[in-house]
Amino acid sequence: AGSTEKESAVTGEVLGVGPQNTEAPSISGEAKEGQLLTASSGKWSGTEPIAYEYEWLRCNTSGASCAQAQAASLLATYTAKAEDVGHTLRVKVLAKNIAGSASAESEKTAPVKGVLPANTVLPVTLPAVTVTEGGSVEATTEGTWTGTQPITYEIQWKICSSATSCKVELEGPYPANKKFKVPSGTSGKKLRINVIATNAAGKAEKEALELTILL
Repeated sequence: AGSTEKESAVTGEVLGVGPQNTEAPSISGEAKEGQLLTASSGKWSGTEPIAYEYEWLRCNTSGASCAQAQAASLLATYTAKAEDVGHTLRVKVLAKNIAGSASAESEKTAPVKGVLPANTVLPVTLPAVTVTEGGSVEATTEGTWTGTQPITYEIQWKICSSATSCKVELEGPYPANKKFKVPSGTSGKKLRINVIATNAAGKAEKEALELTILL
């Protein structure tokens, strides 16, 4: 006899499924000032496409009490900063699709390490080559140093009778102790000025050019 057709009424709008995290985000790279860290978004279910943003968090050593270190962005990388030293880092991944949004956090990194002080320009004294008994010497600069800030400095004033035999005459923070009066009875010996730089990562030291003590 033949055929015919008829459509049903329309359904409601087909809804998507919001993002759901199925594998936590992770962080790769060395947790050290100046080093680049890279986040993985982890794994997610839900209606595709899913877009991701990455927010970096600075936390205590337990991975708690976190504060924002870098605002959420499409970039999955972060360069550890001086203020991160001694803290751990987490990344919060923000996942969004047509149906909604959700977030998930990575495990904490190891505590971020600092960079040891390193001298790039020697400390400088005035005079620079020789000094007389009873004369005064001033360390005009502690030199130039790189490394995690802040860096504090100490200075040692040493009288040396040989390359391996030295006595520390004065030691203390720089610049409070940047001036030194050469004691009598030291003619023919050497005056060495040693600067000790300290930061969150540890200590390093560097000597200025040695001075010959004259009568």
